[in-house]
Amino acid sequence: MTDMGLEYMIENVQIPDSNMAVYIWGAGNTAVLAHQGMLREDLYNELNIVGFIDSKKSGTSLNGLPVFGPEILNDKAPASIFVLICTNNLWMLKEIDESLNKRGIPHELMDSVIIKVKYEKYQEVMSLLDSRSRDIYQRMLIKRMSLELIDEDLFGGESYFGIPEFCLSRPSDVMLDCGAYVGDSIERYIWRMEMYRRLVAIEPDRANFKALCKRVERLRSEWNLDDD
Repeated sequence: MTDMGLEYMIENVQIPDSNMAVYIWGAGNTAVLAHQGMLREDLYNELNIVGFIDSKKSGTSLNGLPVFGPEILNDKAPASIFVLICTNNLWMLKEIDESLNKRGIPHELMDSVIIKVKYEKYQEVMSLLDSRSRDIYQRMLIKRMSLELIDEDLFGGESYFGIPEFCLSRPSDVMLDCGAYVGDSIERYIWRMEMYRRLVAIEPDRANFKALCKRVERLRSEWNLDDD
């Protein structure tokens, strides 16, 4: 898919009006991290985000906002509310999308709105990539915005170490792992590479980061690594 296809999709993404009550549908880890990112980046100062929607967590609170059941929308005028759908479950996404369409409630995927608002940043990333990587990146963004499964041809069996450059051992290399999870890819990198200068791992989820730190300490001991 070309830049034109991605830009066309972005142009058609709705942005909630400032007078709408905005609900985030989903109260799992993905939704919590997305909302924290919104606050951190000041993406939606003008939006009235009033809470999360999740039938299983109704009555609780997240990030200082209440969690409601889906029935909270029943008595609202569709023109007065907006829903940001935030879940990684494709089938649930489609079910929510169909339900909101039937009720005439305006909504968008959280990913779509973030991509539109921060599109200049995504363009900066694309400008740093080679042509194949740029094409894959664009197609991934389109899939994130279109309720579609990721095509198998977008990735190989070795998602991190299938590129030849990742298989070269060079003492000057620095590995930057953005979204390091619990350090599994770092451990694989250490096993594969005989020499490298430094490893840098970034992980936003607190629980994953705690597990990552434990793994790093173990790897330092087992491989006799210094703090860098």
